[in-house]
Order: sequence, then structure tokens, then C-alpha cells
Amino acid sequence: MKFRPCIDLHNGKVRQIIGSTLASKDKLKVNFTSDKNADWFAKIYKSYGLQDGHVVRLGNDSDNDKNCVAALKAYPNNLRLGGGINLDNAAFWIDTGAKAVVVTSYIFEQEVIDFTKLSALKQKIGKERIVIDLSCAPDQNNRRWIYLNCWKKRSAEMLTADLLKKLSTYCHGFLIHSIKQEGLAQGVDKSLISFLGDVATFPVVYAGGVSSEDDLKIIKSAGRGIIDFTVGSALDIFGGTGLKLSHLAKEFS
Repeated sequence: MKFRPCIDLHNGKVRQIIGSTLASKDKLKVNFTSDKNADWFAKIYKSYGLQDGHVVRLGNDSDNDKNCVAALKAYPNNLRLGGGINLDNAAFWIDTGAKAVVVTSYIFEQEVIDFTKLSALKQKIGKERIVIDLSCAPDQNNRRWIYLNCWKKRSAEMLTADLLKKLSTYCHGFLIHSIKQEGLAQGVDKSLISFLGDVATFPVVYAGGVSSEDDLKIIKSAGRGIIDFTVGSALDIFGGTGLKLSHLAKEFS
């Protein structure tokens, strides 16, 4: 169980946003905006020796791109780059310094996963350079549906053990967001973590609601010690009070 740091970029700023509000400009809720650029955070992570963090472009604009390039150059071949990744730009980001790219919406076609696209991406940059982001939320029957396009649209795909096993032949691992918890820093999705702990034979990073040491205990227990995690709004460097970067770097690196 490892801590995997994050840098979320929105309009060129490092921010913590409640992800479910991204689809609406009028209802966008920002928990934190930093006065530091993305490369500052990358250098901090490098100083602690933290591995396999991710940088996410929440919107494909030039300011986000500039900050992504700076972060990747500050900690080359370590950070994973996500947001708007496709077959045309994946190699550029790898060449710029990303250890891997994080893909979601690109691999879907008509709300279902297009394995032809995945195959082409794997052929172009290699399996070890691909991380698949599967953001999900349960319905009333606790079926976990995968969401696309800044979580605006529910796909026709459910998060299942069979799907993860099949996808794992195309990627190094997964970043799994619990949509209902993400950005709230009010506790984790224990059921989802238990599911991931039961089925994972590949690297998985859980994201969503991590707020305290108690949540870390849940992740360790429910995830059988094999599910990694990231922390956003609760982390001290993002204005939070629940968890300190220095502690996570010491205990979970």
C-alpha cells in the first residue's frame, strides 16, 4: 500500500475541485487553489522520493499544457499524465517526460470500450506506459457504472472483475475514482476498495474521499494492503488539515 501524489490542473492553476461539479461552470466547486505552479509540487514530491504520482489536465488549454510540461521536466519519468490523452498525443507526453499516460474517454466509442483503440495505443507506446482511469459510481443495485467526459455521461460499461482482467492485458494498471466521494474529504468507499482488494492482480490506485488516518486504515484492511491511494483536499499542501504530506511520504512511500 503506497501513497501516490497528485497534481490537478484547472485553467492553469493547481486546484482541488469536487469532480462531480466539473460539468457545470455555474456549479463548479473549488476546494483549493494554489499560488504555486505545478513544477513546485513535482519538486516537492521528488524531494520525498514519492513514486508514480499523476498530473491531470482538467481541460485542454495552453496554460494547463505549459504547467504539465514544467511538472514533467521537474520530475522526469516518474509522473503519469492524464486528461485528453489519445493516440495522437500520447507519445508526445511520454517524450516530454511522463512515465505513463492516463486514459479514459478516448478508449470509449458509443459508450462502450473500443479495444481496437486500446490495441493501437498499446502498440504505439507499450503496455507499461498506459494507465486506465475508471471513474465509477453505484446505482441503486450497487452496480458500479463507469463515467466519461468529466463525469458528465454514464457509459454502458460496469466495473467488474472480468472487465478489469481483460483491460489489464492492455495497461500497466488502473486509477479508480469513486465519484460520489471524490473531492469531499468525508470518507472512502469501503465497498469499492474491498472489491478492488479482492480482484486486483495488477497495480491499482484508489481515489476519493480520503480524509484521515482512519480512512488509511480502511484502505489497508479492505484493500488487503495491495491497493495504493491518493489524497487531495485533505492534504496539508492543498489546504487540508486531515493528513500531512511529510507523514504520508514517511509511512507510505
